[in-house]
Amino acid sequence: MGAFEARLGLRDRTGGHPPLAAVDIGAGKVSCLIAAAPADGPSELAIDILGVGALALRHGGTCRTDPATQIRMLRVAADQAMRMAGDAMPAFATAYAGRDLVTSRATGVVRVKRGVITGKEVAAAIAAARASVDLEDRRLLHCQPIGYSIDDNEPITDPRGLDGQELAVEVCLVHAPFDGVTALETAITTAGFADPVFVVAGPFAAAHAVLSEEERDAGAVVIDFGESHVGMAVFEHGALRHAETMSGAGARLTLDLAARLNTTFAVAERAKLAYGALSGDHDAGEALEVPTLGEDGRLEPGRALRGAFAEALVPRLEEIFERVAQRLAAAGHGASPVGYGVALTGGVSLTPGIRQIAHRVLKRPVRLAQPVNFAGFEHGSACATHALAAGVLRCGFSRLAAAAPQVVRGRAAAGPAVVREGAGVGGGAVVTQAVAWFKENF
Repeated sequence: MGAFEARLGLRDRTGGHPPLAAVDIGAGKVSCLIAAAPADGPSELAIDILGVGALALRHGGTCRTDPATQIRMLRVAADQAMRMAGDAMPAFATAYAGRDLVTSRATGVVRVKRGVITGKEVAAAIAAARASVDLEDRRLLHCQPIGYSIDDNEPITDPRGLDGQELAVEVCLVHAPFDGVTALETAITTAGFADPVFVVAGPFAAAHAVLSEEERDAGAVVIDFGESHVGMAVFEHGALRHAETMSGAGARLTLDLAARLNTTFAVAERAKLAYGALSGDHDAGEALEVPTLGEDGRLEPGRALRGAFAEALVPRLEEIFERVAQRLAAAGHGASPVGYGVALTGGVSLTPGIRQIAHRVLKRPVRLAQPVNFAGFEHGSACATHALAAGVLRCGFSRLAAAAPQVVRGRAAAGPAVVREGAGVGGGAVVTQAVAWFKENF
């Protein structure tokens, strides 16, 4: 198929909507997914993936994280995805899943001037709660109302139209280091692409990829187990209640295994995913072919007992999940009568036997999760490595649909829209995001 035919195919598959690209710049990889907005129906329906590009950043037992390398890799990954998608320049979005992503709780109170609560009082209460938290040198990613109360009465979910003299709201504020988020945005623009349409919290995005709307309503915990950080998100009654990240993740596991097997980081990573067998269902005395480092520092044929994998990985995994349990308990989401289940995703979730360890330590039901309702790329278990980027796409299309559904329908009837290279999403991006934010929260 030629370039012209590919572009025609892109136009037909997007229903006339400009495509959206989700960029995931992690410690171990850079990936890019390009998708078409659902032509009809809510964002929970299948999203058509048009292009996929990904490159690993590991080298010699460590992860390349210098900005120049990330930018070069991003260009290659985005180029791969755009070629698959028909060489159209999409709008870009991303998620922050690095250090010091935290959640704060805050309360805002306002007087109701005319006795009946309107959207204006709701917005003012949320703004007051947001202003009560010092966000200097921080970037606010999410501001989610948890509950409202009128005149100190029982909490309610929607106060609009009710009578009262005083309105209070409790909000969940998810924020990250300003320099960390800015570095993420700078990497995208320096690579030659448009400014990101938005940045969301990584665990929030992963949750929207692997959880159904019903699961978010019923309550669930998502653990996104990546190379450098473990992200956590808690949902109750369909809304985000907590999100944070903690360091010490997949790379630490691989380093432990490399030391135990006397091999390189790359060999240990491959062996971890192939022979992990941490659940005790395999013969610990089974000998496996694993190259080892010889006296001259070069790899040579070697063997390792399967039991050595458990000896190296289980203690570290137990330590990580115990820290997760402590973080959740400190945030008020420890073991509860409801017993919210855990959806475990991310690249490290592919390690054989990890689910059983998570279940034993967290004392909750645990399932291995991968993106659901996405069409157009291989839906094997490896899709868990794309959970964050897939979630960014779902969040993006949900925001765009909430902000201007009538515009989306108009574009579909009028024919394909044009997205200029380097133009982002146009001059109305700030207005669009503001409208979407209010509609999401009220």
